Amino acid sequence: MGNAEQTAARLDVAPLVNMHQDAGRSPKLLRRLMHDAVFGPYRFWCRGHLRRFERATKRIRDTQRAILCDRLGRNRDTGFGRDHGFAGISTVADFRRQVPIAPYEYYEPYVDRLKAGDTSALLGAGQKLVMFALTSGTHTARKFIPITDEFVRAFRRGWLVWGVKCVQDYPKLLYGSIVQLTSDWDEFRTAAGIPCGSVSGLVAQMQRAIVRRLYAVPAEVGRIKDVSARHYTTLRLAVARDVSYITTANPASVINLARLGNTEKESLVRDVADGTLSERFRVPRDVRERIERRIGRPDRTRARVLEGIIARTGTLLPKDYWPNLALLGNWTGGAMGVYLRALSDLFGSVPVRDIGLIASEGRMTVPLESGTPSGVLDVTTNYYEFIPAEEIDSDAPTVLEAHELVEGRNYFILLTTPSGFYRYNISDVVRVNGRFHQAPVLE
Repeated sequence: MGNAEQTAARLDVAPLVNMHQDAGRSPKLLRRLMHDAVFGPYRFWCRGHLRRFERATKRIRDTQRAILCDRLGRNRDTGFGRDHGFAGISTVADFRRQVPIAPYEYYEPYVDRLKAGDTSALLGAGQKLVMFALTSGTHTARKFIPITDEFVRAFRRGWLVWGVKCVQDYPKLLYGSIVQLTSDWDEFRTAAGIPCGSVSGLVAQMQRAIVRRLYAVPAEVGRIKDVSARHYTTLRLAVARDVSYITTANPASVINLARLGNTEKESLVRDVADGTLSERFRVPRDVRERIERRIGRPDRTRARVLEGIIARTGTLLPKDYWPNLALLGNWTGGAMGVYLRALSDLFGSVPVRDIGLIASEGRMTVPLESGTPSGVLDVTTNYYEFIPAEEIDSDAPTVLEAHELVEGRNYFILLTTPSGFYRYNISDVVRVNGRFHQAPVLE
């Protein structure tokens, strides 16, 4: 932890953060004073991640090969490392000769050993297996993606870089609450007691206290299995706050959230006025108790504001009850583009920034601009290789490193991750749309 972060952590933030939670009712000057006192040191620490990321994009060949060397060295004595001769690898050519390009199924026997508690199958000394992220496999079978402590640090670092650039471009983000839609990170456990679920839920759960207080919705809401109940609970908490930023991967989720709020507008207003959470929705008892403690007291002032919106417009939509909303963060590329018009209808003329190419296996790009699905390759997290799209079925395809890509070409992307996968074919195709310093900008 750096000095700036330590300073922020030592501050007695509770009284000031409570003011932030009442941002919709507090004077603007008070909110700004709160931010300067509490979050100034933390912002300085966060900006350092963006500067280091930019430096890495100016020397990607060295950065990428250092990551590969570190991964191979740390995991040479694992089961996978011994099986693939890591001890004899000293060059990229050695690596490609010893380790095949492979899908998830190639790693499944090693993952099964991890699930049973044998972490040495894929993870070297000093690495901690935190959970398995669950995702759909090629034939509906679920894939278990190992998530290590190093993976979590890298995942959070990518979000920090993305978020700091957003704040630079949209300073209003600083003065409102955050709504993030996540799922349960601990759906069930393996025989060895290792949690299995959503990595985004884990990262939300592990947020630093100083940041977690800015979130309108606590991470435990992700434990609600029923989607309607989860969305209603999210809105019940968030509609009482002055929200400046909403993020989730799929824009359909925030669209459904907004539409549910309009359908349940009378119930929402009643709950805000009474300080309750409707019993009509299936919420686990322990989660409900924590949510009710968080709600605290009736808020009839806010309820009157919501009633006024309904009387004036006949609806209850985010564009009316969150007038200071500054940014939506979600996927915008490919088929996601069809949702953008609906976002505008429900949320107003709010800019949308793509959150990047992210999968359970890790973050691959960091978008630094709004209005485009393109993002800078996250060169500090994984070691990447690329196969020209037209050669993917070749027995001996051309394999390129990140600095060798050609603008305008399409490539399959291969990952060597912090969690023990090497030359992993995630089956995603990316197009090179430009460069940020030396790093390719991918869509």
